[in-house]
Amino acid sequence: MEPFQSISVWVQRGDYNRPMLSRPQHMMLEDKMRDYLELIDPIYVLPVTVELLTCGKVRVDFTDYFERIELQDRSAVMDMTQATAYFEATLKRIRSSAPATGESEAAGLSTTQAIVIENTPPPAN
Repeated sequence: MEPFQSISVWVQRGDYNRPMLSRPQHMMLEDKMRDYLELIDPIYVLPVTVELLTCGKVRVDFTDYFERIELQDRSAVMDMTQATAYFEATLKRIRSSAPATGESEAAGLSTTQAIVIENTPPPAN
């Protein structure tokens, strides 16, 4: 299994007030995961990472902006089991190299997370 570090992605940032996207920025997936782990809890980074690795692209919406992330090499697409294993291995590696944080930050209590669920079927009656 090759590490996340070797998976290249293209990242574009967009502003809700302007229709233009930024120029695609090349980066490594592990670096993008680190960025997200500084902002949000790992439980929310998991589906973003799995969606990217199983579908090849994903859009992540934040309060003031959104990001479109796409695998640079479509041959990096994998099944859900592999994508989850990659996420877990990389999260473990990131945590082992990160400085210790306060307990409330580690528990995700320093910020409030908003969850948006789209394209859901109506509940069955």
